[in-house]
Amino acid sequence: MTGARTLVLEALNAIAERDWERLASTLHEDVVHLTPGVPAPIVGREGFIRVTRDAVLRTPDVRFDLERVVEEGLTVVVVGEWRYTSPAGPVRQPSVSVVEIEDGLIRRDTEYFGLAM
Repeated sequence: MTGARTLVLEALNAIAERDWERLASTLHEDVVHLTPGVPAPIVGREGFIRVTRDAVLRTPDVRFDLERVVEEGLTVVVVGEWRYTSPAGPVRQPSVSVVEIEDGLIRRDTEYFGLAM
């Protein structure tokens, strides 16, 4: 069984490399992604992949700069910053995610965004 921290880092690396099959292999079939302030959660592996892929298509230079990873049991907290270029110019958006692992896969991801700078 892969450690929780290793699994989450694998998912982040898959996003960075635009490897959607590899990302899918880290996600529970019934994964839920929540962003407080956004009305509807993203539910299911296919939905998670679709939304992530679409976000990359809109901002192809998007990257995540990892600052810190904290693991406690089957919960991983990821602190970092999303960086991308918008029509108005460069954007830096702080992010903290609380990721919960179930059955060796990412089951729930709650992401808190800071104000884009």
